[in-house]
Parts: sequence; structure tokens; C-alpha cells
Amino acid sequence: CMRLGEGVEALVGEVRALKLDPRRVHMAATEYYVHVAHARLHQCLHAEPEQREQRIAQFSEALDELRRAARVPLLLGHYRALLAQLEWMREEWDDAAKSFIEAERLGIQESAPWVLYTVYRGRAHMLNARDKPEAARDQARLAEALARAHGAGHRVRWVREEFGASSSID
Repeated sequence: CMRLGEGVEALVGEVRALKLDPRRVHMAATEYYVHVAHARLHQCLHAEPEQREQRIAQFSEALDELRRAARVPLLLGHYRALLAQLEWMREEWDDAAKSFIEAERLGIQESAPWVLYTVYRGRAHMLNARDKPEAARDQARLAEALARAHGAGHRVRWVREEFGASSSID
């Protein structure tokens, strides 16, 4: 799975040192906040137990920056899909379910496969955490199918690593 290296951490540090206000950056710069928040989520999902709290704190910080940058529906879709992930990690099940629904609505409205993939992958993790493996597999299959349909081989690989080859719909 993907590991964030020192280069990425240095980049995040450099951007933070600029003290940019995510609400005021050029729209082209908002993609940075989307990518960092997704990367921080991935770190949480693959963290060693002793690193989990630190990774969740980093994810929460990145998510707050994305919230402030999210001025259009597409960015709001990413934000809500990622917020749902943080909510399920905190065992805020009802809030997570609502956030996933809103993110899915925005993903469909904006024709945003990355948002939808994030919803399905996130729901799969949440359902696994709630001891619902069959429902989790169904969501993992949706995430994998969407990633495959849009040529996101790395995302297909992540779903297979996280949920096993049985998620495959081949």
C-alpha cells in the first residue's frame, strides 16, 4: 500500500509554513487540500496501532483545511466522504451514515467517481467495523468496480489489499 514519505511530509510542512487560508486560495490550489486529506485517510487505514491516534489527528487537521477550502459541490463531496470516514473511526455511526449519504448525493450530482469510490470504500470499512462482512464486501465491490471503470488501478489494488481478492467482481 501507499506510504507517505518524508518528501510529502516536507511539502505539507512547507505549505503550512506559508500560512495560507484555505478559504482564500485560488481554486486551482484547493486540489492540494483534497489530495492531502485523502492521503491522511489512507495513512489512518494502514497505521500501526501505536500510530493510529497520531494519524487520526493528522487526518482531522487535513480534513479541517479541506472543509475551509470546499467552496463548490465537488469539493464538498470530497469533504463529506472524508468526514464520514473520520466519524466512523470515532464510532459516530449515525453521523457517518448521514455524511456518506450526502457525499454519495454530491458524487452523483457532480459525476465524481473519486468521491463515489471514497464513499463505497469508506462504507465497506465502517461495515467491517460494525461486524457486517457481507454488506462490507458489497460496498468494496462497488468501490473496486468504479475504480476499474475509471482506470484507477491503484485504487483497485487498495480495495483488494483491504478486503481481499473476494471483493473482485471478475
